[in-house]
Parts: sequence; C-alpha cells; structure tokens
Amino acid sequence: MSRPTSLSAGPSAEDPSTAFRLDSESASLVFDAASPVPKLLYWGERLEGDAAGLGAVLERPVLHGLLDDPEPLTCFPETGQGFQGSPGLEAHRDGESFFTQLERIGIQQDEDRLSVELEDRATKIQVRIDIESLGDLFRWRTSVHSTAAQRVPLTVDWLAAAAIALPSGLQEVQLFEGQWCRELHSDRLRLDSGSLLRENRTGRTSHQSFPAMVFGEAGFSAERGAVYALHLAWSGNHRLIAERTRTGQLQAQLGELLLPGEVQLAGGEQLESPWVYLGLSQGGTNGLAEHFHAFVRGHLVPKTRRPVHFNTWEALYFDHSEEKTLELVAEARRRGAERFVLDDGWFRGREHDRAGLGDWEVCETKYPRGLEPIVEAVEAAGLEMGLWVEPEMVNADSDLCRRHPDWLLQSPGRQQPLGRHQHALDLTRDDVRHHLLETLVGLVDRYRLRYLKWDMNRDLCHVEAQGRPAQRAMTLAYYRLLDAFRTARPDVEVEACSSGGARVDYEVLRRVTRLWPSDSHDPKERQMIHRGYNLFFPPEVLGMHVGSERSETSGRTHAMAFRAHTALFGHLGIEPTRRPLSSEDAALLERTVAFYKEHRSWLHEATTLYLEHAETELVSRLALAADGSRALLAAALLDTPRQILLAPLRLRGLPEGQRWRVTLLEADQHSFAKSRSAMHRGEPVAATSEALHYGLQLPPLRPESLALFELVALAPEDS
Repeated sequence: MSRPTSLSAGPSAEDPSTAFRLDSESASLVFDAASPVPKLLYWGERLEGDAAGLGAVLERPVLHGLLDDPEPLTCFPETGQGFQGSPGLEAHRDGESFFTQLERIGIQQDEDRLSVELEDRATKIQVRIDIESLGDLFRWRTSVHSTAAQRVPLTVDWLAAAAIALPSGLQEVQLFEGQWCRELHSDRLRLDSGSLLRENRTGRTSHQSFPAMVFGEAGFSAERGAVYALHLAWSGNHRLIAERTRTGQLQAQLGELLLPGEVQLAGGEQLESPWVYLGLSQGGTNGLAEHFHAFVRGHLVPKTRRPVHFNTWEALYFDHSEEKTLELVAEARRRGAERFVLDDGWFRGREHDRAGLGDWEVCETKYPRGLEPIVEAVEAAGLEMGLWVEPEMVNADSDLCRRHPDWLLQSPGRQQPLGRHQHALDLTRDDVRHHLLETLVGLVDRYRLRYLKWDMNRDLCHVEAQGRPAQRAMTLAYYRLLDAFRTARPDVEVEACSSGGARVDYEVLRRVTRLWPSDSHDPKERQMIHRGYNLFFPPEVLGMHVGSERSETSGRTHAMAFRAHTALFGHLGIEPTRRPLSSEDAALLERTVAFYKEHRSWLHEATTLYLEHAETELVSRLALAADGSRALLAAALLDTPRQILLAPLRLRGLPEGQRWRVTLLEADQHSFAKSRSAMHRGEPVAATSEALHYGLQLPPLRPESLALFELVALAPEDS
C-alpha cells in the first residue's frame, strides 16, 4: 500500500454554508458543503449561472418512523451518520471500529480538479475523494487511509470507488450482461425500490458483467431521454450497486470486489480505488456515446492508421507448417491486408491447447527454418508482422512449468481448477514478470514485430500469492507488466484479447490500441455486440473481422456482403478459413478492403448514431464525418420483420440545411421484390437533411442482411 500526501484546507472550507461546483465542457457537479461530508446536489447540464439556494430548495423533510434527521445520502454514505442504505466503506480493526463519522478537514480545487479530505479521529481513518473534469466527462475515485499507529491493521472489505446520488426521477437501469461470443448485451430493469447487485469474481472484467451502469428516464432510447452512465475502469473483480433507498433517493456505487482479508492497511498505508468515469446526455444514449468516444480519442488511445489485419487462427488452428503459412501470406497480399498476424499454434509443443503455453520458442517441426522465412515473406509483401501470445498463462505440459512449478498461481496442497487446460502464472512475483518481459521483448526484436495479440483465456480462482489473497495484486501486476513492455517497445501496438471480450475497460485501454470484442465473427451476433460496445468505445478500437461463410462459433451461414459490411465499421480484419472463397466473394471482400482504406481516415473520427425504427429486428447505424461532409449508413435486418415492407428510416442527426447525394452501395434484396426506385437500383439521388430526417425508404431486405448507403454532402453549386 502507498502512503498519501496530505491536503490543506482550501478557500471553500472556510465557509461551510457555501456550495462548490466542478464543470466539464457540457455538465456541472454541484456539492453542498453544509454537512460534515459533502452531498452531490446536482449532476446535469452545465449551469451558466450559479447554484445559489439549490441546497435550500432540495432540503428533504423528516418522516415518521425514520431517524430524527433526514438520511444523509452523501458523497461517501455512512451507517454511522444514520444512512440506512449501502455504505461507501465496510472496514474494521479485528472486528472493532467498524463504522465511521467522517468530517471534512480540507478541500482543494482548481479549474479541472476537486479533492475533498475527510477524517474520523475515533477510528483513525481518513478518506479522500478526487474528482476531475475531462472534456465532457468527469472521473471520480476514493482513497481510504489508515492513520493508526497501533499494530491492528484496518481490514477493508468494501470501498466504493464512487458513490453517486442520481436524480430520483430516473427509473430505469441498464446493465451489460453476456457470455462468450455474446458480449455486452443490454439488460434493462426498472428500479422502484430496493437494490440491484451485480458482481464479477472471474479475475478479469468477464463476459458476464461489463463494469458499467446506465440510468435513465423511463423508455429512454438511442435518441431520447435523459441518461447517466458510470464506468469502472478496472480489469479485475468488481461490484455494481444500484439502490433506491427507503426514502426514494437513488444512488449508484461501483468498486473493486475484494477477497476476504485481501486489503489490510497498516498505519500510514492507503487503498486507492480505480477511477469511475461519469457521462450524461439529455438526448439518449447516442449523446452519451459521443461524449465517451471523444474522451477515448482525446485521452486514452493515440490516433493510428489502423491497418487491415489478416489473422490466421481459423485458417490453421494448431495445424501449422511453413508452406501453409506462406500461402496465407500470399493470400493476405491479394486481399489487400496490411498486417499479418500469426495466431496460436506457432510455438514448441503446441499441437493442441493442452501443452506448450509458456515455451515461447518456435516449433522446429512446423517451422524447421524458424519464423524468419515467414517474417521475410510478410515484409516482402509490404505487410507488418504480428504475433499471438498468452504470456500470463502456462500449461502443465511445458518446460517452463516443469522448471518453475513455484511460479504457478495456486493454493499449495489444493486442486487447482483449470481453464482451457492451463494455469495462471503468479504475476505478483518480480522474477515472473522479469522473465515474461524479457521473453516478449526478445520475440519483438527477433521477428521485427509491430503488433502483439495479447490473449488471456481463463478465469482466475485460488488467487493466492505468498499465502495471501491476491486478486487485486494480480490485476495491478498485469498493469505493471504491460506498462513495462510498452515502455521497452513503445512502437509495438498491443491488442487486449481475453477469450474475446472478457477484459475490456478504460484502464486496460490506456495501455493498448485495440480491443478484441468477441471470438464470434457471426455478423448477426456482432451487430448486437457492437451496439453494446458502442456506448463506451469508438468503433475504431474494436477489432472486427470478416469471418467464414459458416460461422465457426454459431454455425450460422451468411453472405459475404453481410459479413464484410458489418466489419467495415470498426478496425477491419480478415479471418480466413480453409475453405477457399468464390471469385465473387473474393472480389467483394477486396472491394470492401479498398473502401475501408479510402475512408478510414474519416470513419475513425466519425460520430456514431444508432437510429430508431419501429421494427425491432432492424439495427441501423450512421457514421457521420466530424466535418459533416459525408456519412455511411448500414441498416441490418436481423430477422424476418413484422411488416412485409419496412417503414422509412428517419436519419436524425444530419446537419440542418444540407443537401446530400445518397447512393445505395449494397443490399441483399429479395429476388421477388420489384422496385421502381432509382435509388434501390444503385443510382444516386439528391435529398436534403430535412427530407432524410423524415425518412429514407429501405429496400426489401432478406433476413440477416444489410443495406449500405453512402451520403456525400453537396456543395451549393452541385445542388
């Protein structure tokens, strides 16, 4: 645990009746400083004037049957202050000092930051709340500090990274659930009373519970309603709480889910929580996504070219040979790829997934001349070389495990449940991280790698190191290893992959340039997966590959147009299989790759808008260029519609007063349908934004297909 720096009382602390505030570009937070612990009075659109009198007009009455003072839902709710809901801290000293009565001892504030320090002298605990303004978002974290000199440590069972009082009129909560190959699906619930609890204990963010919540007005949608989003930037276990108190107040808490006894603070030590990112929109989730995308682009991920990937997993699995891989290099060049990624199966002992992990040396049987001929062929084809690794894991059948059984993450003397036939390495050990760093840097230098696909294919259990619970320590050690690698080889791009989307959040995204959303290439499944991710992640950071005609995961069969144009909206890649493409499919794929290269510069800065339609099986997304000069629309029909002819799609969000050239680029139309529309025959038509706001008639689509439209703004002389 680290030791904190102290805060001195700021000017706002001199007058306890004064409210204080923090502004982002589009929102404001207003706090009431009259109580011992500040209360969040207002989180909403940015206030142009002051908030004088806000605390007075919002003061709550006392009701019969409750405590004599209104239950204080503060920025750090405490049972010791009479709050009857979920407290922000659960801690004790060997069963004693288990509640607090904090008082403010200092405030520091500048234009973009606010820190509040609180203290309970009786329990010798200090709490610091840090809030920062970042573009249109805020971020919030909490630290608890033990000031006790005695030997009894402070055991922390729960620390809310943020405890947020939300407007009571918000009635619905959106959580994000899923499973392998079905990540980030929406789970909408109405919260009239009681608590919703979502916990993750997998040792990574998980497929089942993305660490975020969205609160909104009843019936909120992509285009309508006030919505408030909170995302916990943490790649390990987490807990999410949404609570309607008995007096009708609404609060959200997010934080790490700690193992029993995992955090014990000696005198002078502190526990600092992860950051929670806060965003709001008065115009539906499209507005939320715009704010979160701008933050990611401006603060987390550097702008890169996003080269077209060619990944070998489904073409080879573990059946590698120099000849087969060289044939794939030639195919990658024909298809227009720019980065060749050699996936799992290239290293010694890797004939299946039960052996080889940990021995990161080339398999001499599969590659008798090593990987050098592959690298030379890749570079001769004008491609970058990338490689798959899973450095945190090891198979029992590996030389590394036989040499260092003590390096395994395990409880001595107990049976360790496996995942994908593999053990996790104990990253909390310095010698393990040093070995892995040397190994990764060696691979990069030897094979002139420009990219690593960094995988992590199992949940963690028996997370014990040096006889202590170590879930939190393992997550922090993973960050340290990744940080050390990026420092050693800053020009190498890294993708965060974890059986698909089981480790995605803002804290890992600070260290990588690409996320792998799902192991499913099924475009029907991906349409919904992408919609869930879109709320927090701009599409260019999400790997989206064109897979095989028959999905390797779902077994569904889809036309090339549906597969290619679904993948077009993210970081495009190709996932070839052993089945050769028809000449028609190959030509369409190559056209899509060429289109991506031509348009990615603006697509990867575009605003993404999901458009509402009466047909629930229709998923429509509009990518609008930052300068408003062009747009790309995909309308995907996932199943048979209720109406034989789809109603016009309203293209809200286009700049007012603009005229457009609208072209249908591709659509899998019913062969029995007869349309006299010139647009449906692929001929460009002109229309104003106002006309498109009213509606764009879609062609009669087959289920599990999409229509792709290009919109180009017309200059006045072209109108």
